[in-house]
Amino acid sequence: MATIFGRNAVVYLQGSPAVAEVLSEAAEFHISIDHETADDGAFGDTWTTKLGGRLSWSGSLNGNLDSASNLVFDAATQTTSRKIYVYPDRAVTTQYYYGTAFPKLTVDVTLTGVAKFSGSLDGDGQLAHN
Repeated sequence: MATIFGRNAVVYLQGSPAVAEVLSEAAEFHISIDHETADDGAFGDTWTTKLGGRLSWSGSLNGNLDSASNLVFDAATQTTSRKIYVYPDRAVTTQYYYGTAFPKLTVDVTLTGVAKFSGSLDGDGQLAHN
């Protein structure tokens, strides 16, 4: 995959049905991968050394609120983790990130602007890249 412009990205999210659907009006997505570390220092060490632990991931997304879709609300109100797929370029169907996460939802409606949704994702298990 070459350097791309983000306008052709697409996000699929699982709401209450078993299959993931296109998240219409999504405009921004972030993925962060982190891992646990534990200090492995001992008396006399000059530099800090660490042991690597488990990996974890999280994410966030936002966009314009689509009043014709309940997808984000459905996903955020489930008691089990939801599937998510992020394609940086919808034309390249072999390159994407996927995993399951617990979504959280925020809706912002102002007098002078477009109604927006935003959400965070708490990864549940492995985030994979195809």
